[in-house]
Amino acid sequence: MELVKKNLPIINLVGGMINRDNISISGNQAISFIENINIDTAFLVPSGFSLENGFTSGNYSECEFKKYICEKAKKTVILADSSKLDKNLPYTFAGFSDIDVIITDEEVSSEFAKAAKAAKIKLVIA
Repeated sequence: MELVKKNLPIINLVGGMINRDNISISGNQAISFIENINIDTAFLVPSGFSLENGFTSGNYSECEFKKYICEKAKKTVILADSSKLDKNLPYTFAGFSDIDVIITDEEVSSEFAKAAKAAKIKLVIA
């Protein structure tokens, strides 16, 4: 609503299925909407992330939408607080090779930091 008060930027809203658990939009309609949109930087929030399974979601439709966004984006930034670390959900939308930056709130394990460095991921503790 705050963006509506501004003259810029142009606001496009993605249509699709609403996930009431995390107030996100996904599904085929959402994928179709962004099909012709060029994405410079995508900011994505996983439900979990681990060395074994990468960046995961508990909802298949949401997973497919995030996977598509990762493919289209020139740069992908993951926003995940420390409660998501070492948490695995059923569906993986991205691996370490798909991500450019991870922003989290606490130090990660040395094993995780080494894996991020090996994948050339910038790790930011905010």
